[in-house]
Amino acid sequence: MNKLPFLIFCFLALTASATIVDTYTKNVLLNLHNIERSCLGLGNLTWDATIAAAAQDWAEYLAENDLFKHSGDDGVGENIAEASIRANMAAFLFSLWAEEKEHFSNAKPYPNVSTDGDVVGHYTQIIWGRTYAVGCGVGYQSGVNYLVCQYKLAGNYIGNYVYYPGDVIRTPTGSSRLLTSAPKKKGNTRGANRKGKGK
Repeated sequence: MNKLPFLIFCFLALTASATIVDTYTKNVLLNLHNIERSCLGLGNLTWDATIAAAAQDWAEYLAENDLFKHSGDDGVGENIAEASIRANMAAFLFSLWAEEKEHFSNAKPYPNVSTDGDVVGHYTQIIWGRTYAVGCGVGYQSGVNYLVCQYKLAGNYIGNYVYYPGDVIRTPTGSSRLLTSAPKKKGNTRGANRKGKGK
């Protein structure tokens, strides 16, 4: 019996399992996204394993190369963040994006959605009305964690509203105060969002 194909399969399975976030982190990130969307009455996102694998690859690339830039994949929206290590890392990095809601207004089309000129593009990608799937990856190197979340459909298209009345499918649940009560940015933290391409 030739064991080589079996050994190759086992190696690929181990390699593949090392390139995705663990179930706990996946559930935390998916739930945090859907809490933000529920606050506005928007539909839940589903977890997309293909997107997650690409996000994981990019998070690892950023960590290994000490970089902070977008992947350039035009097929997805993308939020990235980094911070020095701390407790509840994934939730903390997500909160850097979610706290932008304090400056968000859906009164005008994107990009005129900030009430005071502060950045809101990470938050708007999270709550983009037509987005239906997310996948995230986490990288780590030398005391710094990187979070990459990618989205389908991509959001932040210039000239479009973040969400339309038809995107609201249930009664909004109210505020998500818990997500905005994260510690203020201390130490090394960064967040970035790649905008969709609009006409």
